[in-house]
Amino acid sequence: MNNNEQQTEDKSRKNRALRIGIIFAVILTLLGFITGLAFTVVKKAISGAVTQDTSAYNVSVTAVISENREHLSNSDDSSSMVYTPVYEYEYNGKTYNVEGSISSNSKKYEVGEKVDIRISEGEPGKMYDPAFNRNTVFKQIDREFSGFWLLVIFIPCIIMILTVVVVCVVMRSKSAGNSSDDKDTNDDFMG
Repeated sequence: MNNNEQQTEDKSRKNRALRIGIIFAVILTLLGFITGLAFTVVKKAISGAVTQDTSAYNVSVTAVISENREHLSNSDDSSSMVYTPVYEYEYNGKTYNVEGSISSNSKKYEVGEKVDIRISEGEPGKMYDPAFNRNTVFKQIDREFSGFWLLVIFIPCIIMILTVVVVCVVMRSKSAGNSSDDKDTNDDFMG
């Protein structure tokens, strides 16, 4: 194999590697996009299923937290204490003590704390806490999970894509540099 054939084969290999790198970057980008799209669709579906309809809660009242009920939450490998606030409020001369619909690992409210809630005029024993309910808890989890998702999936994908792009640019510039080196300025046949 002569020198020109060797150089042509080297250029062909470099161009093939460059094409493979570009294809790899495009595939990574598409996978990241498809994964992000799937995540968004699933997140919206879960959000729709978890969202609480609050249209029936048409009366605002002030409640006092009468206690934080303790419940033992058991999972496969551990157990922990969770707290559920109990709201005490009066409506039409009657006193209601209603346990909240959400529990948490820490006390959301202290006993004696006043909280603005909404109740249903037709069923005053049902209440809704605008500051602590399924909607607000899900939004908080959603924000935390979205941040986690960004760190674990998208940032590594972006780093891989940028790495492939940089490698491709470096290979391309070396390839261009080698092609200019192929010309012999001391060639006897040049005028």
